[in-house]
Amino acid sequence: MIEEDMYCQDRSVPARERAHCRISNATLYQACRPGSTPPPDYLVLPYRQDPPALGQWRIPDPVSGGTAVTFWLYACPTILQSLSHATSTSKEPEPPR
Repeated sequence: MIEEDMYCQDRSVPARERAHCRISNATLYQACRPGSTPPPDYLVLPYRQDPPALGQWRIPDPVSGGTAVTFWLYACPTILQSLSHATSTSKEPEPPR
């Protein structure tokens, strides 16, 4: 997840591509599934993802008054439920390079 997030924030990636960047569904599924340690209950991401978000909040830019960044809250049980069928029937996608 860190690698994909770093790619999405890399300033050498064209701004248009960064604006539409997201964490892959396979990576979200892997981050939320139970393993040797308990998974997180929630993920907070600055990207709109396929699974439904529980909510969002915008951080205002104090200079312009516009939105500096929007964060989205996702519940891991919802991610697992919505992506379990998709990841079990397809190959895991590679993160963008």
